Amino acid sequence: MNDQFTVHNFKKLNSASLDIRNYSELKFGSDRVARLFGTEMADKFYEEYYDLLIHNKCIIIPSVYNIVELASTILAQHFMNRLNYLLVQNGHDTIQWTTMSRDMSYFSDYCTKSADVRDKMLKGDTFYINKDYIKDKVLIFVDDSTISGAHQRKMEDFLRESGITNHRIFCYYVRYTGEDASIESRLNKSGIRTVDQYIRLTKEYGHHIVVRGIRFLIELPSEELKLALQKFDDEFIIKMYPACISKEYYKTKDYHYNLELVKMRYDEITHVN
Repeated sequence: MNDQFTVHNFKKLNSASLDIRNYSELKFGSDRVARLFGTEMADKFYEEYYDLLIHNKCIIIPSVYNIVELASTILAQHFMNRLNYLLVQNGHDTIQWTTMSRDMSYFSDYCTKSADVRDKMLKGDTFYINKDYIKDKVLIFVDDSTISGAHQRKMEDFLRESGITNHRIFCYYVRYTGEDASIESRLNKSGIRTVDQYIRLTKEYGHHIVVRGIRFLIELPSEELKLALQKFDDEFIIKMYPACISKEYYKTKDYHYNLELVKMRYDEITHVN
């Protein structure tokens, strides 16, 4: 059984009910916005699915990722924390958490692709989950947005092929109801368009290194990146370079020079020879 839950639906950016600047900051790792959105999402979900939550074992599953967090990972954590707070305050058991892993790392920006291209990219990917751990539980898949529906279709295919028949709910903070898949790129960049805007965001308390942020930097013109690397806090650089390696950006020829710039700054800070 499949359900879909959304907090905001929109067809045009200029009439969207969500704060698109905040959403952009979420996509670039803002813990502040993730907590704000996750709480809003959990309150609405709790009201709508109260009976299901108290009568079933439920488990949160964030959008599939490998090592480096996505914005949806952070959102899902705050969503779960708020739900558990509400459940415990009313004398109920908490919900659980698990993750899924994938084989692929995407070197190009997925959000700029058409719906057909997204489907083709995902067909080559492979997902993994602990089937024993999720047995007999309601699966609550959490993502920040659904634009073309490609990820949900891939997930449904994976669940069917794996023989996983659990009741599942696909939860999104925002759902796009139009047909222009490229709108995701404009939404993501609605608040963070420049390096200086991103640098300011990284200095917020609790900021997270996320895939979108490090790809944004690694794709900058080299001279611009070189200047930017001097403006970030040391702690950011210490986390950024290992994240780039984890995402296997060293395998992409176009990233080689910029990745070397990041490594040089990392070595300078950590005194690695």
